[in-house]
Amino acid sequence: MQSCRAALILLCLSTAVPAIAQQQEQPEKPRQVRSVVIYGDDPCPEGKEGEIIVCARKPESERYRVPEEVRKAPQPPPEGRSWKERADIVEESTQATRPNSCSTVGAGGQTGCTTEMLKQWRAEQRARRQEAEGAASPP
Repeated sequence: MQSCRAALILLCLSTAVPAIAQQQEQPEKPRQVRSVVIYGDDPCPEGKEGEIIVCARKPESERYRVPEEVRKAPQPPPEGRSWKERADIVEESTQATRPNSCSTVGAGGQTGCTTEMLKQWRAEQRARRQEAEGAASPP
């Protein structure tokens, strides 16, 4: 009976010791890192206890400007293009993914290649006609 009591006491103490040890250890407070952009001759702000401050200095002329990342917005296309020209550009850029494209993959490759050859022939005929009209007209 004495040995059971001793074993029970040892068991209780062995489970309580790690819990006590965990309570005594206090983890370090995590460090805070803060990035700040300062302009001109402004001083870099002081950090609180355990706080790290990273300062990026920019010229005074940039203080009230829109940030560079936003300034470089894509430019709209020039308004001098006709709707037909815009439609031709869209058609050209998407033609390779549609049926009847001149490709060896999928059905309709033959008709797509024929259509492409006819478009090329028409463009050549148009260019020859314009060349002939330009040569025939007096300067």
